[in-house]
Amino acid sequence: MDDATGSVLEALCRYFPSEIARAIHASTLRRARLDPGPLPEDGLPDFVSALEQSLPMYIVDPARRSECIGAVRRLMPAYAGDEPSEPNGPVSAMVRVRSAREVLQASDTARQTARRVGFSALDQTKIATAVSELARNILLYVGDGEVHVTVLTSPRRGIEIVAVDSGKGIADVSLVMDAGYQSRTGMGMGLKGTKRLMDHLEIATRPGAGTTVTARKFLS
Repeated sequence: MDDATGSVLEALCRYFPSEIARAIHASTLRRARLDPGPLPEDGLPDFVSALEQSLPMYIVDPARRSECIGAVRRLMPAYAGDEPSEPNGPVSAMVRVRSAREVLQASDTARQTARRVGFSALDQTKIATAVSELARNILLYVGDGEVHVTVLTSPRRGIEIVAVDSGKGIADVSLVMDAGYQSRTGMGMGLKGTKRLMDHLEIATRPGAGTTVTARKFLS
C-alpha cells in the first residue's frame, strides 16, 4: 500500500507553514488512532474524518477549512471527485449521522449532488461546508440524526439540505443566531455559518422535541 504521508503534508502546507502542517498531521494521526509512521492510502478515510474534527481549531473560516479538507480528501483512491458514476442519479439521498465518518459522508454526498445539479466549484464547496457544519452540530450536541439532500427543480433549480435530530431543541433561536452570540460549547456557530453559505435557512425547533434545519441554495 502506497505511503500517502508526503502528499498529505504537501496539501496541508498550502494552508499552513511546514512546521504547523507537520504538527497537525501528527495530531490528526493520533486522533484517528493511526500509527505515527507512514500513512497508508487505506488510512486516508479515517485521517480525513479526524481532520474534519480538529481543523476548526486552526482555520475559523468555514469555506477555507473545507478547501483544506477537500485538498486532502482528493488524495483518497476511491474519492468520487471528478464526475458521479450516475450523471442523472437519484434526486434525493439520506445520510444517518452518528460518527465523524458519516459527517464526511454527508458532506461528500452534498458536494456530488451539487456538482450534478450544475453548481460552480465555489458553490459546491459552500454547500459541502454547510452540510458539514449541520452534520457536525448533530454529532456534537445530539449524537444521532439525519441529513437529507434533495435536488430542487421547481420553482427554481437548486439543492435542499434538511438536517433532523430528536435532541433537546433550541430554547431561543433568535439568540443563537445573533451575530455576537457564542456559547461556551460553540453552539450556534454551525447555524450561523450555514446561513452565510446558503441562500435560505429555516429552523424549526421546540424544547424537548428536536430540531429540523432546512437550507437551500439556488442556481444563479
